[in-house]
Amino acid sequence: MDGTNRFNSTLAAVAFVLLSCTLVVSATEGQNPQPTVTFATVPKLPEATRPFDVNLTVQIDPLVVYTYVYGYFSVLDSAGSVVRAADLWYINFDGSYPRTKGEYDFLGVVVPSSGTYILWTDVTWRDQHSGNWHTDIATESIYVAPAPTPVQSYSVEWLKPISLGKPFKAGSTIKIKFSVFDSNSYFRHDESVRVTVTDRSGSEVFTAVYGEGENPVRIKDSTECYVVYWKTEKGMSGEYTITVTFANAQVTTPPETVTIRP
Repeated sequence: MDGTNRFNSTLAAVAFVLLSCTLVVSATEGQNPQPTVTFATVPKLPEATRPFDVNLTVQIDPLVVYTYVYGYFSVLDSAGSVVRAADLWYINFDGSYPRTKGEYDFLGVVVPSSGTYILWTDVTWRDQHSGNWHTDIATESIYVAPAPTPVQSYSVEWLKPISLGKPFKAGSTIKIKFSVFDSNSYFRHDESVRVTVTDRSGSEVFTAVYGEGENPVRIKDSTECYVVYWKTEKGMSGEYTITVTFANAQVTTPPETVTIRP
């Protein structure tokens, strides 16, 4: 029987196997201890649709197990269906300084959705004493987190009078007007907007949100702009920073600086 057929028949026989937290290959009755197998994922908590790596570690007793082991690795869903085809792996423990532990990495594993999955492999090894070949099964369940929500990206275009770069007189009301565009250059109406003004020390001197408070932010879809009025106080002077933020989007445009003179 070739490797692929052997894998398919073995997998069908163990599709119901599952959910173990620590992976140790079970010993066949009457046999000496077999290889010990463990799995680890990188990152530790994988995310759906994003590639992750699986590290397979095999430990052997060189007095019991012949110098190499091999098998076929796959990933199953919770129903036992294969979501990643079998990968042949091979670890040679022979050498000038015989090893008792070997590793093999499976790179770029991807699963389509969140949930519980099973890391599965058969392990074929040879008994040093009898010369007989044996095949055992190792499994471990992992949880794959949902795919992260893509982060939206907005750019801000400052409009007059802010865009003119001229200083403002303390005590005046400043019209803060700007447009917001997504990565495709389409205007975005986003009511999670927040406008904050800070002084040189970073202290907040003004803040406004959409539709709330005495001076709310207004969104004018007809002219594709946001507007809010900032009433400055007499005696103010220096540079002030205007920052625009949103709840679920990152603003790529730097904050704007305005100057106020007494």
